[in-house]
Amino acid sequence: MIEPFHSTRDSRQKIQLALAALFTLFAGKLVLHYEYREGGFIHYFFKAGVWYAGFNKIIFPFYFWAGCLSFAILSALARGGEFEKDAVSGFLKRAFFYHLFLLLLTHSGEITPGLTLLPTRAPTVQGITQYENLLMQVFFISYYAYCLHIACKIIASRIKFHELIFPVSMAVPFIYLPSPAIHLGYAAVGLGIFSLWRIYRNEFSHWTPNRILGSSIAKISFIFLVGLFFRLWYAYYVSSFGPDAPKFDADGPAYYESALAFASGNIDDVNFWHAPFYSLYLSVFLDFLGHTPKAILYSQALLGATVSVIIYKIAQRLGGPKIAFISGLAVATSHLCINYSVVINRSTPILITLPLIVYLCLDLNERGRAFKSLFIGVLMGMTFYFGQETIFTLAVLTAYLVFARMRKGVDWNGRLKCVSGLILGILLAIGPLNWIAFNHSGKWIPMGRDSAIYDSTSTWNYNGNPYAREMTALGFNPIKNPSGSLETLFDHPLKITGLILDKLISEIPGFLLDPGGTFLPPLHLSFESFYAAHVQFYIYFFLAIGLFSFLRDKRIPPLYRGLILAPVFLQALFTSLIVFGTFRFRAQITPINMIFVAYGLDLLFSSSPKQTPVTERALPFPAPNSFSVRIPDFMKGRPIAILAACLTAILPAAAMNWPAAPTPESDSGYNATDWLTVENQSVHPTNLVNLYLPVFAYYEKKEASAGPDPAISVSACGYLFPGVRPYIRFAADGKFLGPPKEAPRGCREIKEKFRADFKKGMVSVFLFFSRKDGQTDNPVPIQFEAVDSRSQKSPLVLPMVLSLDTSLKKTVDMFDDFAYGQIKISRLRLIKD
Repeated sequence: MIEPFHSTRDSRQKIQLALAALFTLFAGKLVLHYEYREGGFIHYFFKAGVWYAGFNKIIFPFYFWAGCLSFAILSALARGGEFEKDAVSGFLKRAFFYHLFLLLLTHSGEITPGLTLLPTRAPTVQGITQYENLLMQVFFISYYAYCLHIACKIIASRIKFHELIFPVSMAVPFIYLPSPAIHLGYAAVGLGIFSLWRIYRNEFSHWTPNRILGSSIAKISFIFLVGLFFRLWYAYYVSSFGPDAPKFDADGPAYYESALAFASGNIDDVNFWHAPFYSLYLSVFLDFLGHTPKAILYSQALLGATVSVIIYKIAQRLGGPKIAFISGLAVATSHLCINYSVVINRSTPILITLPLIVYLCLDLNERGRAFKSLFIGVLMGMTFYFGQETIFTLAVLTAYLVFARMRKGVDWNGRLKCVSGLILGILLAIGPLNWIAFNHSGKWIPMGRDSAIYDSTSTWNYNGNPYAREMTALGFNPIKNPSGSLETLFDHPLKITGLILDKLISEIPGFLLDPGGTFLPPLHLSFESFYAAHVQFYIYFFLAIGLFSFLRDKRIPPLYRGLILAPVFLQALFTSLIVFGTFRFRAQITPINMIFVAYGLDLLFSSSPKQTPVTERALPFPAPNSFSVRIPDFMKGRPIAILAACLTAILPAAAMNWPAAPTPESDSGYNATDWLTVENQSVHPTNLVNLYLPVFAYYEKKEASAGPDPAISVSACGYLFPGVRPYIRFAADGKFLGPPKEAPRGCREIKEKFRADFKKGMVSVFLFFSRKDGQTDNPVPIQFEAVDSRSQKSPLVLPMVLSLDTSLKKTVDMFDDFAYGQIKISRLRLIKD
């Protein structure tokens, strides 16, 4: 029997419970319907100003967090206007995970078999769809297991009101999703895992393996293996392109050809401008493992996995084990670190050498200081020859190294050994390349490359920056003419300073926001999705607040702070001021940036050091003196049994509603070709549908087929795009099928019934804009003369939509800019409906 509330305190509790339930359901409706389906989100689209760069789509979760703030204020008013720090912090943590839950609900409907949005033209990364499904299943199961844990706390009368978000959110998929039955299975598995966890915690928590799993060795091994797994997976994908694998980076072929020349002893074929030291470095892999791109890709993947371990050790010295673990895992799963740990690019080894120098500078002890100085010198020489843009960073690290030796009270003899070891190490690193260059051409290359064969003016004007061109016209080009540039600066100090700042402001966004590494984003799952755009926001958000937290951490000495910050800020300034700050330069400091991300996450999820009494931090729900529920004796003290009984009762219904696997194409009685398009009077296979340019496929009814007409089934993927969306429409044998549908943002499965009027026929797809809800005139047959597969000219009749809405030019231009004017489409499947 449930007894009524009597006190004012109980009334406040009831109000807070109602607010928690209302917020949970309202936020689900807001994210899943208004923001996701209707596209009513606040967005920021960034297009990098360089020809090979991609887009970085970021969605600000403004509406969700505005709702959270409103709920927090109303909840505080229900408590009498008291803002408790622990309650606010606890609410923010839980709201963040609830938002991830809602975002993954959106993405779970986007995963389609054999198709993801990126890459659009290259084949999809093998196994990525299975990985996305697995990762989301693990998240949902873990989420529901935690929800059940909270539900048990409710039954045990130990709950904070904002934690009610979790048990209420279990109903969200069944309210807002069209096919929620699978979430019953997730909840059932979550119940089993939660039950085992409770048994383990109660009975076996004293086991020795717990201490082993919590050790630094176990954490480092886990981080290394995770990083290695993703890098080897990516190396396998890139190597599958065979001789074209070096093309995954803009300058990859130049480095690879020079590496082959070094390995074969053909020095005449070496390109001494394109980072020859990196090519010499790659030639070692080719010598030992074979003259193929695989030798480089897999070797770099193995070495790149150690970066996460180095960052773990750095963060452990600075912030402790928790920040170290988050930092290392972030590096292991960073799409930018994964990409540049594998592809053939001179930034790849800098990902290792630069963090290793920083770590060795943090670990300046008395043991083996002469050898350590020698090793740091070797790393510094290698880093500079890999990328000359690191010169300012290396200068600061060298100054720190010498200053740190002086502060530690080392005598002059020890300081001399330190400097001598440093210089000797640098000479050992740069000596082999200079020796080869001198024997070949009779000249040294102290700056690491032969600048005489390259016009350095183009480097200063890279990407045609207008401010750099104006400075060059005034005679200011610090790369080509340093002394003349200094004179120009003295003659026009204000003018040149203003132009330098303008150049920095115009190019720093490319350094900060250019995505890069879009082929395997293990945390984003796939770029250009609603979920991934939010992940981008959260990464930048945690990086920003983590940087602020890092600066305020009084446990870190100022010199150590400078040691971490110098590479980040100097790299950003140098590449944006002098060259052009794209993601290939940002990749070099991304591992260090992950330390700031870890600080940001720790700031949100760390528990308050101040332990408040249990009566204050665990609000009673329900209040024992005013709210009671009669439970049968055999179930008293068995909340898990209660939940198990409830879920067991609904599992048969879940099994009956479980989504059925798609019927194989062969069972439909029809065959279909690939999608085709006409380009330069030739017919080519394609998986892209361009705006106003139809693609088509042929179908053929089998002789023995006497069944009903099949249905068209395709997966369509579209880039995240603001505002009005284009329409997609299918036609069979020149007649439209069904109503027009808006082209998807992200990926969706599209089905359409059609009547096969002929034994052999054609299916067409149209992509167009319209102000009339997608309505347009019927397709008109147009005859082309095209070259067929036998290289013979033959007439081709294609249905075309001619009465297109031309008043949406601005919208079309935006679609061309932000979505390449196309969507990606899977192979035509004809299935039984």
